[in-house]
Amino acid sequence: MIYFLLLLIPLIKFIPFLFYGLAAIPLDLLLGAYYPWLLSHWGFYTTVPVKNPVLSDVISQLYPWLILAKKQIFALELPLWNPTSLLGYPYYANYHSSIFFPTNLLMLLGGEAQMRTLGLLILNVVGFFSIYLYLRTQKFSISPAIFGSIIFIFGGLMTTDFEFSSGFKAIIWLPLCLASIEHLSSTNSKLYFVSLPIAYSLLLLSGHFQVSIYSSFIILVVLISKFVQKKNILLIVLGLILGILIASPQLLPSIELLRQSIRTNDPYVSQVNNGILPAKHLITTFFAPDFFGNPSTGNYFGFWNYREAIGYFGIIGSIFYLIGLFDKRFTLAKIGSILSLLFIFFPPLANLPYDLQLPLLKTAAASRLLFPFGFFASIIAANGFQRFFSLKAIHKTTYLLILAWVTILIFTIPKGSFEISIRNSILPTILLFISFAVLYLTTRFPKYKKIPSLTIVLLLLLDLTRFHYKFNVFTSPKFNFPETPLISFLRSHPGKILQTTPEIMPPNTWSSYLLDSALGYDPLYPVANGIYLMSASNFSSSNLITSRYVDRPESYDSPLWDLAGVKYLITLDKDEFTSRIDLKKYTPVFKEGPIIVFENLKVFPQVYLHYQPQVIDNNDNILEKLQTITSPPALTTATLTQKYSQNGHLFTPVSTIQSIGGRFQFDFRNDKTALLVFNTPYYSGWHAYLDGQESKIIPVNYLYSAIEIAPGEHTFFTNFLPTTLLLGLSLAAFAIMVLSIVAILI
Repeated sequence: MIYFLLLLIPLIKFIPFLFYGLAAIPLDLLLGAYYPWLLSHWGFYTTVPVKNPVLSDVISQLYPWLILAKKQIFALELPLWNPTSLLGYPYYANYHSSIFFPTNLLMLLGGEAQMRTLGLLILNVVGFFSIYLYLRTQKFSISPAIFGSIIFIFGGLMTTDFEFSSGFKAIIWLPLCLASIEHLSSTNSKLYFVSLPIAYSLLLLSGHFQVSIYSSFIILVVLISKFVQKKNILLIVLGLILGILIASPQLLPSIELLRQSIRTNDPYVSQVNNGILPAKHLITTFFAPDFFGNPSTGNYFGFWNYREAIGYFGIIGSIFYLIGLFDKRFTLAKIGSILSLLFIFFPPLANLPYDLQLPLLKTAAASRLLFPFGFFASIIAANGFQRFFSLKAIHKTTYLLILAWVTILIFTIPKGSFEISIRNSILPTILLFISFAVLYLTTRFPKYKKIPSLTIVLLLLLDLTRFHYKFNVFTSPKFNFPETPLISFLRSHPGKILQTTPEIMPPNTWSSYLLDSALGYDPLYPVANGIYLMSASNFSSSNLITSRYVDRPESYDSPLWDLAGVKYLITLDKDEFTSRIDLKKYTPVFKEGPIIVFENLKVFPQVYLHYQPQVIDNNDNILEKLQTITSPPALTTATLTQKYSQNGHLFTPVSTIQSIGGRFQFDFRNDKTALLVFNTPYYSGWHAYLDGQESKIIPVNYLYSAIEIAPGEHTFFTNFLPTTLLLGLSLAAFAIMVLSIVAILI
């Protein structure tokens, strides 16, 4: 019975889904803020009202990626390559996409919006029971364990990351890993030996590098502390190693991509002070989440981004967190929480990962430490809850908290925003004094402890549920990437598109329709693609800065767009865009409201035979030469083994269609030696087969691929299967075999 009641707690976050069939996806933002969907009312009297624009990454990355993967699998293609964005790049290797994470596979079973929401529900239930189990292993009674579990699953970034489910999806496995270690350190348990590598592998497969690193460090510290006991240490270490090996099919391709990606040079985090929060945001962590407004009400005026800056875990949770800090237990949790806060809010320490150029962490926001802070806070607050019947401790802390609360109100309310801050402080203040009243009555009437305990838990749950629903969005599945006249035109007229503004189909929304844009948004795509795209956009190869956002091309005339296969230019009928369009190159072919589609009359073929390739000494010179081409080129830095004619026809186009997974397969005939150039970015893992035999792929035209061809009739096809993936699968199979054998023997 107790577990059924516990199950209801995380399900509170899904009432709109369970009772009304709504999906936890901000599809209102898709239809109500961007063209072409903005041109229809979709059942409303005006345009679709948008609740929270901060959730845009859900419809620009995470959700379209899963839809694309589903369509690739249904087309009998492994989702290893994404041919729909940024000229094509590794898909499965993109750690952030976490395509094969178990709950993401639910997308294969039914409606995409409903199945993704069901996956989120499962993760929340697992996360709640994961932390509850861990707290119980720490000798907490039921009520404090429930109290701490609510803080963990509802608090801070666990609410603002709810629909993203990236860092959330990682941190929920940390308590289960620690609970498994706790049990293994005292007994030879088959159950916990199996659960440790499984939980740790899922943590690593979650798709969030930063939280995975933080969680792994916490596990390492706990493991070191267990060395004193010396019981089953080797078994625990083996379990963690097996977890890494099980996750290696994801980790190895991701590491390979990371080393070649724009991530190391991405300026995004440095533009927001490396995500280091100003001290004023301590108030949104401990007392009032909306003290600086909320994007759902359109009045947020705090630092950077509400989603990244709010660590709120309940005013009631804050009270018991402060009480727990004065207790002698859980020293590691207290140290961890304090260090987390220092590395979030205290610049001399918070800047260390960036000053030391620590891999991965140097390009990640410091505020993401709010994830592990929330974990530590749940432990400390649960301990404070368990100890709160001590009259002396409560009496002293009460006056300190009131004094701190009044001081913060006086000194942190920004000028000109008094009304917003005061209004959004009313509810936390009421909850604060109700809590003090309950605590006071408990000390006066100690025989009636269950009623105030239950009251405190319910008040915490109500406060954090309000926090959850105010920020997050549930929408109708019928809004799930609907068809429009523009999209119907593009689907019936294949060809790569280029938008002049992200107001039209923002990245990577087109992937859901299997459309192909030269643009995109991804923090892990290859740097070679980034340099090519920036060069095409700016019409200059000097002083290029690659960015995760490629959605605002400054130039539409570069021949690099022609070489990339851009067939359609899509723009709004505004002078700032149309004045830059060369009407000798682009001709209008479709119009819907203010949207105009131009066809590129000078687009190059995706695949062609080139009879006069040129060897250039370096890629910079190739990129420079590509800026002046007027016909399909074949410029390479590779050594050619065939002899090529320097007279006659330059190239012959080859008619073919790229598969949904980025592969080519076609028959052709050539009368003389040639380079077969195909517009697949040159990346390890691609294999080309000519007449059934694998041929060496050489880099061509800075970004693309080619093979040398002798005269004759040929059959050609390509396939993407990275060696790192095969190695990872072998290691995972070995780990599962070892896990099975050891589990039987212990």
